[in-house]
Amino acid sequence: MKRKIYLNEFNIPTNDTVYLPYSSGLMRAYAETREEIRNNFEFQNFLFIRDTLENILGQYDDADVAAFSCSVWNFELSLRLAEELKKKYPGVLIIFGGPQTPKEKGDFFEKYPFIDIGIFGEGERCFADILIRSLTEDLRGKHEIISRDDTNVDLDIFPSPYTAGLYEYLFNKHKDIKFKAIVETNRSCPFMCTFCFWGKGSEIRKITYHSLDYIQKEAEWLGNHKIEYSFCAD
Repeated sequence: MKRKIYLNEFNIPTNDTVYLPYSSGLMRAYAETREEIRNNFEFQNFLFIRDTLENILGQYDDADVAAFSCSVWNFELSLRLAEELKKKYPGVLIIFGGPQTPKEKGDFFEKYPFIDIGIFGEGERCFADILIRSLTEDLRGKHEIISRDDTNVDLDIFPSPYTAGLYEYLFNKHKDIKFKAIVETNRSCPFMCTFCFWGKGSEIRKITYHSLDYIQKEAEWLGNHKIEYSFCAD
């Protein structure tokens, strides 16, 4: 049987609107380009709508991997959920990424021993590498912070979760929600502003880009799915 992967990215709803789980989508879309992952893992439905801890836990079934995209607005919920998952499924591999994951581990794993692996910075290749490592190595309790800031990257190697069709089922499942979207045409920044994620979160000063064809296809997808609000994350 394939190992079950759950991706968690809880964002804040505003009235009847909520963002599509963009970071989770990027992780899955790239991971599924790797044959070892397609053959050995099965991604479950995205978990992205804030709810009670009990209700979120109820959506889990015999988890093998639980990965979390954490920002200030969902960090505490993610911690509580991860801790309960470790109790319920001792064999689960718990991975944390996003802005709340530190560059140096310091006392991070002492405070949160139920987290096995942390990813700092861009996550697509790190996440895929972790999954492949887990096929031959027990990563539970490794307490590593992994990063991979390569400077010469064509961003088009990361498939768009929109055009890859990863969110199509959500429009049928949640007809009461008006989905919003995050769009990213480039990464990094030559400046080091302390209030900005790129300034603090990356040592790379070289900007990398998606192609115009990639951007146009995403724009067409947003229009075809009647996304009324999109946030540019550049």
